Amino acid sequence: MCARYSDSGPTGEPILRAGGDSSTSLERAALAEESPTSLSRATTVVCMGIFASTWGQTVTVGSVPLKTLLTEDLKISATEMAAFTAIAQFAWYLKPVMGLLSDSFPLFGTRRRHYLIVGAMLSALMWIVMAIVPKTYTSILVAAVLLNIALVLVSSAAGGLLVQEGKRLGATGRLSAARSVAMYVAVFISGLVGGHLARVHLIWTSLSAAVPLLALVGIVYFMQREPKQTSRDSDVLATAWRSVANALTSKQLWAGSALLFLVHFAPGFGTPLYFYMSKTLNLSPELIGYTDTATGAGGIIASFLYIFICRRYNLRRTYAMSILIAAVSALPFLFLVGPKSAIVINFVYGIGLILANVASLDLAARASPKGSEALGYAFMISFWNIGAAVSDLLGSYMMDKNISFRTLIFVNAGTTALVLLAVPMLPDWLVKDKEGLHPT
Repeated sequence: MCARYSDSGPTGEPILRAGGDSSTSLERAALAEESPTSLSRATTVVCMGIFASTWGQTVTVGSVPLKTLLTEDLKISATEMAAFTAIAQFAWYLKPVMGLLSDSFPLFGTRRRHYLIVGAMLSALMWIVMAIVPKTYTSILVAAVLLNIALVLVSSAAGGLLVQEGKRLGATGRLSAARSVAMYVAVFISGLVGGHLARVHLIWTSLSAAVPLLALVGIVYFMQREPKQTSRDSDVLATAWRSVANALTSKQLWAGSALLFLVHFAPGFGTPLYFYMSKTLNLSPELIGYTDTATGAGGIIASFLYIFICRRYNLRRTYAMSILIAAVSALPFLFLVGPKSAIVINFVYGIGLILANVASLDLAARASPKGSEALGYAFMISFWNIGAAVSDLLGSYMMDKNISFRTLIFVNAGTTALVLLAVPMLPDWLVKDKEGLHPT
């Protein structure tokens, strides 16, 4: 996944080109916007965008506070909580729509800059709204849905920038790893503070989420420059829609999307793990937060490890190794018996799962067509989000039906391992090279 590749197929024919024209107006618009941004500046903007949009989610800094509020104050079941998460995260399942907006509808004349700024400001505002609405299931859920819509604007623009600059600089793998570091630093910190935030008023969670989002506004304002487009180019829009149609018939994009779905489909961890730790093991919110910190720490290590691996092995081999490690890393949950084991096991699982995640992100970046960076990237990531939602709902349903957590562990590991059967489906032009080869 960590490779620099040509966006043409094995025969040199353009991939995901509208109408077969390899120099569409969509590509010309993208090329016109490829400013001489350094890798360090691109990394800073992308990482801050991903950190803020990850940290600010209801499943990150808001995870333990909201779960505590919903279970202790509103007394909801595991299935109801999983449904809350799935609905609240609905905007993430439609991320390609946001990607299309970023690619084809310049906001105040830019494709990335103002989507990042406006999305971050709206996200900060919605966190404050969530803290002051009546504490009912419906009102909190509506606020969470609107919050995530704003966060997806940020994430989609950051993802489009990652692909755009990653291809231009020959660094899709390194930027994907940096993205993962930013994401799991957010998870790491949220785990440290989440349990403590669960003990106080929700306004403190809201303020904690809003600060990085507002910091992103400043970073983008000073560091992200784009030539303005004064009006929407209807030809660009038409080309973007043709790219969508081509994507729907692309074996490469569907194969990559299927892999991302399967990696995150494995049921068992998420809401079931939270209920097992809180209800069966009687772990406090603080300790559960620390397990998130352990997962985040494992994710950070895995992200840096990927930077090393992706420049030494091709993507097919890297992806297969990552999936196998992710499957095996689920098995230690069989020995989850208390606080110490919870922290150690979540750390180990974080290394395995996030290594597979980073490889998936690199795959998504490679398969995204130039000129539709945000759309192509978001199309594949949306399957990640859908898989995670289905996984959580299925695992929670199985738990409510009195299927043991031990059984869920085996189901999780086995389902993850099945992804290995799909790896050979990926085309050679996409996965045969290491990072930095075949620049666009």
